[in-house]
Order: sequence, then C-alpha cells, then structure tokens
Amino acid sequence: MARDRRRATLFDRCDPGHQEFALKNWRDSAQTKTFVGEWHTHPEPQPSPSRLDLQTWRHVAGNNTAGNTVFLIKGYECWWAGPAVGNILVPMSIVSQAGDEASGYYRSP
Repeated sequence: MARDRRRATLFDRCDPGHQEFALKNWRDSAQTKTFVGEWHTHPEPQPSPSRLDLQTWRHVAGNNTAGNTVFLIKGYECWWAGPAVGNILVPMSIVSQAGDEASGYYRSP
C-alpha cells in the first residue's frame, strides 16, 4: 500500500489500510476468512529470521487471538517456517528437493 516502506532488504507495513482490508474481508466472510500468518523473502540461500523478524512475529502472534500463526521466509534454496502457538515461535525449515519446491519435506533446523 502507498505508505509501506520498501527496500531491497526491508519491508515495513506502515499503511493502516492493511488492517482495514483484513477486517473488511473477515466481516464480509461471516468471520470465516481469518489471518493465518505472513511470509516474505530473504536474499540468501538458506534463510533464517532476523532479530526484527522475530520481534515483529512475537508481537503479531501475541495479538492473534483467533488461533495459531505461521511465519515463512523464502530463500534461494529453501523456506524457513515458524509456526507460533500464542507468542511462542517453534522454528522449522522446509527443504525442497532439487528443482521441485512442491515436493518439500519438513526438518528441524
């Protein structure tokens, strides 16, 4: 959205329109469409969350009273995943087989 900050290695969701959009969709769906989590990319082969990622995700997960939250980071070679239960983040990584991201499997880091 217009007020968001975008850099090669940073995205900051500053525009209040994101929350308004989410609430409108939630209300319009009779409260069945809900926030599950968020994702972004890192310019590295095997991504891991930055300190800012972890801080932001703890805040988001702690405010998500609807249930658990999932956070994903896409790197060049694989994904990093962290499901959260409450505000506790459980790190995992999703490793893709060569050339076939759809057939990935889970492993703990």
